[in-house]
Amino acid sequence: MIKNKLIVFDYDGVIADSLPLWINAFEKGGIMNNIPIRLDKNIFDRIDYISVKDIIKDAGLENDERVFSYISDVNNAYNINREDVKLFIGIHELIKNLHLAGNIVCINTLSETELVRSKFEQENIFQFISDIAGVDVKGNKSEKTISFMKKYSFSPKDTFIIGDSAGDIIEGKKAGVITIAVGYGWHSKEKLLAQKPDYMCNNVSDLGNFFQQL
Repeated sequence: MIKNKLIVFDYDGVIADSLPLWINAFEKGGIMNNIPIRLDKNIFDRIDYISVKDIIKDAGLENDERVFSYISDVNNAYNINREDVKLFIGIHELIKNLHLAGNIVCINTLSETELVRSKFEQENIFQFISDIAGVDVKGNKSEKTISFMKKYSFSPKDTFIIGDSAGDIIEGKKAGVITIAVGYGWHSKEKLLAQKPDYMCNNVSDLGNFFQQL
């Protein structure tokens, strides 16, 4: 098992299988505000960064007067059911093993910090996490990754970022760290490979084997 490294995970699509709940939340928010956005593969293929902001921009609705109400309703619809989010099978054990091997495990996510913290506490995984930087923490993902490196005294060559979107890989490269794309999340394997990640893992088992063999 890899030791004494900084391992930075994205949350949605890497740790949490939250896409079905977000699809439902966007559908409910759209119905409530008469906005015909539905999350599907076509949207994901067009955008590199998967966020509410970028999805709305892709739809050409960033200046629509309904946007603030829409975003609020989408988030509320998700939060109502957030306890139903499942962690991908094997991810709990992987994070635990990385922590016990002496690595620093951090979360860099576009979800809210408290939402992620609450889920980790519910799943009895929070004790293995050193830091969480959610959408409410200032900075983009590359800046937050660099902040983690400074805080815990790691160099880029000893830092890994794990993501399921093209944007995650782009931000990891901006930070100069080792990038790992996972093909079981929101973006397709083809979309991820176009960004030339350092490594590609098809599932959680592959990810575990990768760290086990280093």
